[in-house]
Amino acid sequence: MVIFCPKCGEKNGEGAKFCKKCGVELDAQDSTKSSVVSDAQGSSIFTSEHKDQSKSRKNIIIIVIVAIICLAAIAGPMLYFNGGLFNDKEPIHIVNTTFSTGHSLDSKTYCTINVGSNHTDENVTVDILYSRDGTDLNDGDKIVKTVDANGDIVCESKDSYDLYPSHAIVTLYDDEGNKLDSADISLNTDDSTQVAVGNGTVTAKSITTAQHSAS
Repeated sequence: MVIFCPKCGEKNGEGAKFCKKCGVELDAQDSTKSSVVSDAQGSSIFTSEHKDQSKSRKNIIIIVIVAIICLAAIAGPMLYFNGGLFNDKEPIHIVNTTFSTGHSLDSKTYCTINVGSNHTDENVTVDILYSRDGTDLNDGDKIVKTVDANGDIVCESKDSYDLYPSHAIVTLYDDEGNKLDSADISLNTDDSTQVAVGNGTVTAKSITTAQHSAS
């Protein structure tokens, strides 16, 4: 075991009784104690540093967990209300439309809007604006309707019209007034039939067998 001189600090070999530099008598037991104390201090410093590092890692983990919780709290409701991961409802879109009008002048115009049977029993606000050759026939018939088992929304015009509509704009809204979908549809007003010619995803169908007076 190396013995350090208590006076000058010189390193002396094991078993040395006197310092080879200054000649001071060496006490092997005291040197051993000094060495042990030095080791203990070093161990204490190491332990303290280890504890500090461990505490720092724990703080980082806590910060990360808190950040994840905050993001989940913000993103969760957004995904839910926007039809995301927590909402299995699909947005409503117009699949096709069908229009019909009876042969008498007091007949109202009917519009059947198909949005798919997966939306059965959902409430939708429908607004239909009819016109003939650029002139509006109504101010829009906005009404809340329920999708039936076939995925259809059947709407009756508020008033009857002197002429068959030649154009219709169908708009759907949710219960908060947000626009869901719309269709801009031209209607053929031939003598024997009236055909809806839709745009986008709207599929037209022949509908009626009579026409109002053209005058």
